[in-house]
Amino acid sequence: MDSEELIMFIELSLGKFENFTKKDLNIGINTIFDAINELFLNNIPKNINAEDFGQWVKEVFIFNDKIEPSKFNLINIYKEIEGFKNLKGKGVRNLRIEKLKKIFNNLSYIEAKYFTKIVIGEMRGGIKEGLFKKALSKFYDIDKKDFNEIFLKSGNFKNLIENFRKGEFKIEVLKPIPMMLAEKVENFEEIFSENKKNIAIEYKYDGIRVQIHKKGDSVKIFSRNLNDITEKIPSIVLKIKDNLKDINEIILEGELIGFNDKKELLPFQILMSKIFKEDKDDYCVLDIYLFDILYLEGEDLTNLPYLKRMEFLEKIKDGLNRVKFLITDDIDEVKNFYDEAVKNGFEGIMIKDLNGIYSGGKRGKLWLKLKKVLTVDLVILEAFWGYGRRMNWLSDYMLYCLSKDMNKYLPLGKTFKGLTDKEFQEMTERLLNIKIEDIDGGIRVKPEIVVEVAFEDIQRSSKYESGYALRFARILRIRDDKLPSDIDTIEDIEEIFNKLHNL
Repeated sequence: MDSEELIMFIELSLGKFENFTKKDLNIGINTIFDAINELFLNNIPKNINAEDFGQWVKEVFIFNDKIEPSKFNLINIYKEIEGFKNLKGKGVRNLRIEKLKKIFNNLSYIEAKYFTKIVIGEMRGGIKEGLFKKALSKFYDIDKKDFNEIFLKSGNFKNLIENFRKGEFKIEVLKPIPMMLAEKVENFEEIFSENKKNIAIEYKYDGIRVQIHKKGDSVKIFSRNLNDITEKIPSIVLKIKDNLKDINEIILEGELIGFNDKKELLPFQILMSKIFKEDKDDYCVLDIYLFDILYLEGEDLTNLPYLKRMEFLEKIKDGLNRVKFLITDDIDEVKNFYDEAVKNGFEGIMIKDLNGIYSGGKRGKLWLKLKKVLTVDLVILEAFWGYGRRMNWLSDYMLYCLSKDMNKYLPLGKTFKGLTDKEFQEMTERLLNIKIEDIDGGIRVKPEIVVEVAFEDIQRSSKYESGYALRFARILRIRDDKLPSDIDTIEDIEEIFNKLHNL
């Protein structure tokens, strides 16, 4: 396998591509369903028991005796997928269906399953970036720490492998760097449990994290998942150019936030709709609040302590905003700063080790986050079989609250987070014992199991009958001491939503 094939193999395995996105392909389940129907002349069996859509496609292929392996190789299938990004204009959906039919006609049942999962973005077979990093560090015979530093400078697997081929490893401005992540803590005592002395604490903004690159007159801005969002925020691009016109090369990180006409902070969900869904009906002013600098005029700053990077940032920020911060070793000062942040409408605080380097793509103790914890008691009515490591457990749960009159249950979304492997196993046994019927990918159960659920926000949602959805929900504990009649009602949900959004 040469370097080109290796890059394709990794991207196909992860279902994540550097040259195009799922949005570029624009292939949904309905489009694939129509292509399969046409290919097999509507010879589709009823009541297929499949855990996901890829598995459903596989069963249809088996039913139609489509089992011979294809003559496609790795490069062929990659190029076929990449070709969808060029389909545009009038009648594009029919073009996609015809292209899908030609591809499916050359695939076996198992190939069709994984092709489907790749193009609809459901590659969840347990293969993650960390596994490839570990394998490549062994393949190239490089220490894990050194490999992570090289990966940071490369930004992604494609650049990494090309850099190994060229023998050059350095940060390139205008190419995104994997962003450093923070671990959650639940209380103030945890902040100092790692024997930290001086720390920087910062407001945690409910915005969009961005990485800003400037090289000469060129500016690129990347989102947390390293997508180029430059064209979506021209006002920020202009602000960077105006305030950093004397700097040739620089990479910064910050939080993109929005204000309404009353100069109030916009909640995350509304901000996202303003930027990415082009919801321009209401007034919105964007601004950027910086918190880190990674590169300046040819110098890689990622291996410098955070305190030193803060000093660099202070010198160059000019007319740009900085996140509000405090350097302290006093737990009472941390508590007061946190209270101030929450009172002013922020999510909580970030806690950063002043001696810490920038570890791109990693979540560790160098950066921590403490957020206001919100919880509700809900009941599980539907449970779905998991993927990968969780494939033998009912581990994805649809959560419900009570209606206002307490006569029906209303959905608030799913979660698979919060339980240990042992708890998943025990929960699976309990759920199977109260099963009412099988449903697509899982089971419907009696309303008996109450769970305490933590979440970070509530957003309006037309997807669910309740009109709301929990954001980043996770199960804190199973409340066997509570009955389904004790759970929160839709009125409770509405009250929390109004408080969170200052309504």
